[in-house]
Order: sequence, then C-alpha cells, then structure tokens
Amino acid sequence: MNEIYDFVIVGGGSAGAAIAARLTEDPTCSVALIEADQRPPDLASVPAACVGLHLNPETDWMFTADPGRGGLGLREQRMPAPRGRMLGGSSSLNYLAWVRGHPGDYDHWCARGAIGWSYADVLPLFRKIEDFSPISEIAVDPDAHGQGGPAGVTGARACLASGAGVRRSGGGGGHPARGL
Repeated sequence: MNEIYDFVIVGGGSAGAAIAARLTEDPTCSVALIEADQRPPDLASVPAACVGLHLNPETDWMFTADPGRGGLGLREQRMPAPRGRMLGGSSSLNYLAWVRGHPGDYDHWCARGAIGWSYADVLPLFRKIEDFSPISEIAVDPDAHGQGGPAGVTGARACLASGAGVRRSGGGGGHPARGL
C-alpha cells in the first residue's frame, strides 16, 4: 500500500464503515478502510445461521468475558464474547439485529463525564442513520426514528411470532400471557 490517504480508518466494523462512508461524502477526501480479515462469508447474511460464525477463529476473535456470579457453572468461569473478525465486524455475526442501547445508559455515561453522549445528544445521529419502516404489530414513537438513512431498520415479524408462542406456552406454567 504505497498510496497516500487523507484518512486511514482501522477497523471495518459498523463504526469504521460508517465513518469511512461519511468521510467519502466529500469527493475531495481519500479514505483507506483497513480490516484485519476478510469479507464475511455468505452465512453472515442469514440471520438464523449467524451462530455458525461464533466460536470459529476465522470469523470470531474468540474473546471471553467474566460473567460474574452467573458463570459459576462455566468452564474456567468464562463465557464466550463473540466479536466479528471480518468486514462488518461484530455486526456481521449479530443476527442482523439493530440495537441502539438503553437511553438511560447514554445519560449515565454523560453524567459520568462523557459529554455529548446523552441520549438527547445521540438520538439525532441514530435518526440520521436509520431508514425506519414501522410494522403495525409494534407501537413506536415516530419521532424517535429516522427515514431515508443508509441503514434499513424494521420490526421483526418472525421474532413477534415466536415470542407470542413463548408467551402462550408460559401460561401452562402459571405465568400470565401479556401483550400480543
């Protein structure tokens, strides 16, 4: 690589790819996006099959984490913490789920000194990223979601159907069914 770039982004996961894409909106900028490994295999595009990418050293960095008291029965009291080793990073093995995080977490970080990271601060950025398509089965606040961004986001009907089945089956154990 003998070329000169205005920006070099190390890591082709969600954040690195988004930063590179934003920088290249300026046609005068040259950007190199560097990823440690390769394109995700075809399996990464099938949400239910992503588990096949976990614990595979070709696609997963094989990190482990301390689960605290929840890991007393685990080997060496460690649990897998899958992290993507491919273009797309961990998003390539997270079942294609779009998860923002809880607003209270952002507000907590801001209160502890991460200025600019409150939920009110990051919400406009989430909205800019999203091309949200609501589904009738889930009530959403339309002001909390964006339209026309590069990331298509929608509710998951398959999850709704399986979740409803789980709720119905829980009724046999004396747990009341709620919602759908």
